[in-house]
Amino acid sequence: MTNFKMYFKLICTMLVSFFEYLVGGFDNSIKTLLAFMIADVITGLRKAYMGKSEKSSKGYLDSQVMQEGGIRKILVFVVIYVATVTGQLVNPDSPIIRNLTISYYIATEALSVLENTAICGIKLPKPLIDALENLKNEDTT
Repeated sequence: MTNFKMYFKLICTMLVSFFEYLVGGFDNSIKTLLAFMIADVITGLRKAYMGKSEKSSKGYLDSQVMQEGGIRKILVFVVIYVATVTGQLVNPDSPIIRNLTISYYIATEALSVLENTAICGIKLPKPLIDALENLKNEDTT
């Protein structure tokens, strides 16, 4: 059993190191993005549990919807990888393209969390609600 634990730890370490390499390091921006992604999943699950999900046919939890959401979250990291590599090609000394890409996804996840919490009945400040409505209207036009 000790060999299994050792190999498991080795494989996990290799996977985390590879992930860190792909996204250009495990800095505060990646940690923040992961935190918002986790918050989005939690608030999305709560919204679906309440039967208010607009992504499923009946408004409740749907494994297909969850799978698609998980794939989209993984694809965000693929885009970050592309931004990291592109940034290194354009300007090896500055991770500006990577950081802008991560900032965009942090903002997107933050808006999703706020929208989910509002649908779950959590009161949000009026200016924040207005900003969310404006962004939602811009997406549909």
